[in-house]
Amino acid sequence: MFKRALSGALADSGYACVFIHPTGGLNAADLWKYLEPCAVVGLDKIGTEDAQTLRNGGTPVVDGLLLSGAAQIIDQHKIGELQVRHLAAQGHRRIAYAAVDDASEDIVSEQRVNGALDAARQLGLPEPRITRMGYTAAAARDSVRDLVFGAEPVTAVAIFSDVLALALIAAAQDQSITVPRDLAVIGVDNIQLAALSVPSLTTVSMDLSGAAQALARHLSHLIQTPGESPPAFRAGALNVIERQTA
Repeated sequence: MFKRALSGALADSGYACVFIHPTGGLNAADLWKYLEPCAVVGLDKIGTEDAQTLRNGGTPVVDGLLLSGAAQIIDQHKIGELQVRHLAAQGHRRIAYAAVDDASEDIVSEQRVNGALDAARQLGLPEPRITRMGYTAAAARDSVRDLVFGAEPVTAVAIFSDVLALALIAAAQDQSITVPRDLAVIGVDNIQLAALSVPSLTTVSMDLSGAAQALARHLSHLIQTPGESPPAFRAGALNVIERQTA
């Protein structure tokens, strides 16, 4: 969604967007030489040496879009906060956070976990249980069983994504655990299936299109007016979409 929106927004300004997923064997210096980019954007931090080489050559660099800071496209910390605050508003005090068991998502997952912990602390709630859940049916079964019947049972769980949330709801139904009576659930992403599931999934929506438009304007300014301060970069809006699971 974000990549498609960013490609479209940049195309409107006459730029093509090339997405690269680095691997251990990628030589960044050769990559810049062959592509000759107008600007380079990094979701994570671009290496200091590479970033400096690009800037010395007059290529604008915007990095850390998934990290906390002024250039962040989505406030990941805020997502975790919103999830816990919504569950607390429904009367829940024993809350868990189900992070994703995928190292490639740690940069985002950790920020959401920290947001959940901070929200609980600000609200005077017990510290949320932190668990990790993989993208498998077995992981969903184990997670829901532990959350409801384990040594530290909870009444609600905030989950890293809608996909994981839907898997957990299905696993709950298989074990005669009723959502939200036995376990309230809130996801993230507001995918189409979230509104179609039974019960329908409460989630946090992200304005990825708005974030892409803001980034495109930011990049266009950096490219077209070098040396001038670009317009303030605003992260995409976040909203809780309340449905039946929480």
